[in-house]
Amino acid sequence: MKNPIVAKWSERIEHALKEYFSKKDPSCEPLDRAMAYSVLAGGKRIRPLLTFMVYKSINEKNNPTDIIEMTLAIELLHTYSLIHDDLPSMDDDDLRRGKPTNHMVFGEAIAILAGDALHSEAFEILIKTGPKQITAEKRICILGEFCDAIGHRGMVAGQVMDLGAEDQEIDIDHLQLLHRRKTGALIRFSARLGAHLADATESQFSAITAYSEELGLLFQVVDDLLDREASVEELGKTPGKDMEQGKSTFPKLIGMEESRCLADQLYQKAILHIQNSNLNTHLLEELALFVRERAY
Repeated sequence: MKNPIVAKWSERIEHALKEYFSKKDPSCEPLDRAMAYSVLAGGKRIRPLLTFMVYKSINEKNNPTDIIEMTLAIELLHTYSLIHDDLPSMDDDDLRRGKPTNHMVFGEAIAILAGDALHSEAFEILIKTGPKQITAEKRICILGEFCDAIGHRGMVAGQVMDLGAEDQEIDIDHLQLLHRRKTGALIRFSARLGAHLADATESQFSAITAYSEELGLLFQVVDDLLDREASVEELGKTPGKDMEQGKSTFPKLIGMEESRCLADQLYQKAILHIQNSNLNTHLLEELALFVRERAY
């Protein structure tokens, strides 16, 4: 995304993450270092950016950096999931974001605990930060949706389904449900968090939710394509690992060309959901295009 506003927001997110981990406590070593290692290793920061874009799309006067503290929770939670996903008991990967995975640097035990700590930090951020005008009722609603997104019917359920589908024949509906949970649930929450904080109307909530559901699945379809096509330098992780592990992927199930067609369809659906929705849609459209066309 070349939009100068988005570039500025990305810089602010990176600065806020670095500042968050700048406070040192010698008694918490090497845990603090392990947490910071994976969070600050890079990444596209699509989830907090999505929250920003939704917040801005509802009211052009909204300043997304006013809600930056809350969006850090999403990135910390996402990083926890990556650390655990890379473990030998899960995907057993030794490269993430172009760097050795957490357990390769700090050992498996510290990596598990670093992920656990990031999980709890995410909840603490959602409980303690946010705009001054946020009500207790709205905060509880946000926390409830967060639990749904990452729990046993959301991201964790998707990971269990992913492990269970290895070397198995599954149909397209099962694969889509798997990834709507594993990848899509946190993306959906990211969008809805922006809507909550911007006091979206019911119709805006509906449009944003539908958009984010297509965006989450689109992200995974493109990810599956890149696993087949990208180099290790472009991908930042080991390419071809899904095929090596017998993972159920869209190219494996329906082929490369059909997967590209599905990605195009999901992109078009995402855009259709936000048209005529009383939203300033240009940033959301730009994000969807970036997800569809990203090279790494």
